[in-house]
Amino acid sequence: MNKSWSIWGQSVKNNAKQIGSCFEENPIVLCLGTPKVLDDCLGPMVGSMLKKLGYKGYVYGTLDAPICSLNLKPALAFLKATHKNKKILIVDASTTSKVERIGKIVLAKEYKPFNQTLYDLHVEADYFLFGVCSLHKKHFSSLYNAKMSIINKLCKTICYGLMSVCQQKQIYKTPKIANNAKY
Repeated sequence: MNKSWSIWGQSVKNNAKQIGSCFEENPIVLCLGTPKVLDDCLGPMVGSMLKKLGYKGYVYGTLDAPICSLNLKPALAFLKATHKNKKILIVDASTTSKVERIGKIVLAKEYKPFNQTLYDLHVEADYFLFGVCSLHKKHFSSLYNAKMSIINKLCKTICYGLMSVCQQKQIYKTPKIANNAKY
């Protein structure tokens, strides 16, 4: 079930609708990363933005309370105990070895991070949404090679996509008002 979208040449609105259509209900959103490193701040930015926009679901991992490899195991244990039978979506930043992949958003069923530390944690969830932010650090002497504009556009697209799930759900629950109704 791997699907991907590119922020280049596509409108945020169009990509957001397509992302939202992949979910039948609001998933529990677990945003991974740290605001200490630009290349890894996508997850906490998404979490903070979803909370600010009023996401009608549970969001864990924000700029103020990030979830990273240090506290991931207890966070996942908490989610599975607290939200039984709910779909869990993990949002994380990703790197690539090919420059043309930067700016892609990938929805997958399995977690294959470049970071071996997270891979060894055996992360389990129903969905994984990656924003490809930068090149692998082996291509640069510095880890900091992401552009804030790319991360920001990835963040907006992911957030609006998840918010569209809320809106689709809300549309079906809203009663129809007759055209001649008086207010």
